[in-house]
Amino acid sequence: MEALSYNKAKVYAITYLLVRKYRNRSVITLYREHLMKKLTKNQFIMILLLCESYKKNKKIQSSVLYRFIDYYIRNNSNAFFKKLIFD
Repeated sequence: MEALSYNKAKVYAITYLLVRKYRNRSVITLYREHLMKKLTKNQFIMILLLCESYKKNKKIQSSVLYRFIDYYIRNNSNAFFKKLIFD
């Protein structure tokens, strides 16, 4: 388990939100397992809550970080998928 700063939590939540946006079940499952392996149960629940909050918050969806992660997932989906499998 790792220490969870606000910045890491924000990146995890935005990434989870984007993974769910593309509705690829295998990637969603792999990312959930990846988070559960890295975080405690309470930290994982906090990520889910942040994700739901960000889904309703339009400011987050227009942020540079959101657009950057979205761009990365869309254009490097194979590398993202391999990281989830082999890490």
